Amino acid sequence: MILCLHGFASTGDTSNKCKVIKCEFEDETVLTPTYCTFDPEAASKALSDALESHIEQHPNDDITIIGVSLGGFWARWLAKTSTSCPRLILINPLIHANNLQKRVGENVNFGTGEPFVLTQVKADELSNYEIELDDPETPITVFLNMDDDDLDPSIADDLYSDRADVRRYATGGHRFPQIEEAIPIIRKSMNTLAHYPAGE
Repeated sequence: MILCLHGFASTGDTSNKCKVIKCEFEDETVLTPTYCTFDPEAASKALSDALESHIEQHPNDDITIIGVSLGGFWARWLAKTSTSCPRLILINPLIHANNLQKRVGENVNFGTGEPFVLTQVKADELSNYEIELDDPETPITVFLNMDDDDLDPSIADDLYSDRADVRRYATGGHRFPQIEEAIPIIRKSMNTLAHYPAGE
């Protein structure tokens, strides 16, 4: 099963990356839940419930969590707190909660066009879910656009350079237009048990 998590101000139905994953992995169960990107408590409950419900119904499924931007932040949290042992695929991930502070205020959902407000209180709450280090047994693949103009790619690069399979692209910005090019790598990552423990 693949759980694909969209980024900030998006939805599971309108995220381009989630659409491509659904299309390219028709042989897999692909869940693309929409979660509230401006309420961390609501997001954590919705995503945890979605994952644990699937695990309860399909306890023998291999699970891969793909997280895009803010979805990468939540993918790491889910992998750390879940009863399963999923693989992680992170695309231009948000690593530190404080990187969302610049979104405080009025925003518009890119997919629906609906306005919403990220309050300072809710932005601060995201830090309650920040993961310092991933489980060393978790297989992780990271895709980074090194010219990302929204999230500093060096943060994820420094964190994962010796503990994950990091794929770097010189250009592309935050939107990661190489998603279709990355599909074979994602498929290969899903079919391997290799992992990169800290210190190796």
